[in-house]
Amino acid sequence: MGVCKNRGRAPLPVHVHIGPSPLAKALLLPLSRKAGFAVCVVGRPGGEPLPLDAAGHPTYRLKWEGQDAREEQRTVDWYCEAESVAELPAEVGNALGKRSAVLITATLRDGIRERRRLIEEMLRQRPQGAETIVMPCENSVPGDWQAVRSLCDELGATYLQPLVNRIALPLEPHGPDSRTTRTHNLGEWLVAPPQRKSRILEALAVNDEFDVVEDLEVRMQRKLFMVNGAHLALGIRGALLGRRSLRATAQMPGSIYDVANLHFAMNQGLTFSGCKLTDTFEYGREHVGAYCEVADDVNRIMRKLRRADIAPFLKDVHDRLSAPAEMTALAQREVDPAHETSDWLDPYRDVFDGLELLLARLDAYSDGKVSARRREPLLLDPDIDARVIAEYERCLLDWERASERRERLRKLEESLRAHRIVLGMEP
Repeated sequence: MGVCKNRGRAPLPVHVHIGPSPLAKALLLPLSRKAGFAVCVVGRPGGEPLPLDAAGHPTYRLKWEGQDAREEQRTVDWYCEAESVAELPAEVGNALGKRSAVLITATLRDGIRERRRLIEEMLRQRPQGAETIVMPCENSVPGDWQAVRSLCDELGATYLQPLVNRIALPLEPHGPDSRTTRTHNLGEWLVAPPQRKSRILEALAVNDEFDVVEDLEVRMQRKLFMVNGAHLALGIRGALLGRRSLRATAQMPGSIYDVANLHFAMNQGLTFSGCKLTDTFEYGREHVGAYCEVADDVNRIMRKLRRADIAPFLKDVHDRLSAPAEMTALAQREVDPAHETSDWLDPYRDVFDGLELLLARLDAYSDGKVSARRREPLLLDPDIDARVIAEYERCLLDWERASERRERLRKLEESLRAHRIVLGMEP
């Protein structure tokens, strides 16, 4: 049974957030508290609970970096580790059964598989006509959410997939400082217009970071490319050059210039595809400025890069770098097929050149370093490597020239085989 702590506030309206992630602490919880919600955070059973202040209130700490640097303690109304509605704080359980406005958000990634039952049970507790909004606050929403969406449709609840964006990471990977979230003032929480009038969204609109927008899909694509894509490109550069933080990487000579060129190429593709936002280039520049002000860890950004299976990392490469490259290639074929000005794809090629140098180094992988191999031997599967090659080809297929694509694939095949030879798995 989850242990619940509450502040005794009236539970109307209520925000139940599942998964006390850094993004939740830096964006979702502060904005809903400012909007007047009573906030209940649901943690993982057996996880690390939010600490209590002297008055017994669940708390968390934020360290804001950048021009308005400060550190502050924030509170929520309840913390629990509920696995069912019966284990939620009594006030929250009562609100679910009344006509209270209830917002349910989650930052769970694949953890939705274990927590879906709780969300579905909360939805089934809601009276007919009571306003309920459910939001999965993820860059990539797992397929398990589809069942939740279907239940929302069945019960008359509103399901919204928002754009959520703010730098948010633990101050340190482990230890007491891991409880403090490092963040930046630049942020946004955007949703598409719902089908009916919403008290919840009207309340959240008190925050500058929150908005209801008609062009949410375009903005989500822009964020994935201009923010997440550039973030990954800087992470690749930092790993290649041995820099520990993204800030140190961004401050290196040439880094900002190269990212600006990448943003220009992305903007060309987005504009040609129908994006009518006029501030896209400035939007990208603001986020690079934030990278320079927050000491994000390069290893954290590159955490999916594991030699045992590189494909999950390459999927991110495809979604954040190859997809905009494909869009830019289509734009150039239509607008400047003779490349009379310049080849708009060169900034992407620069990133992929660095990526291939990185992929060739066994010690660039978290599980390929000598220290990691001493703890656990690294076993490489040629069949998995073949799937990695296929995934990398997908990353190149619709934008890179055929001759260069073949050469890039050849080099990666040689690099992967060299790793197997070094580890004694091939003669």
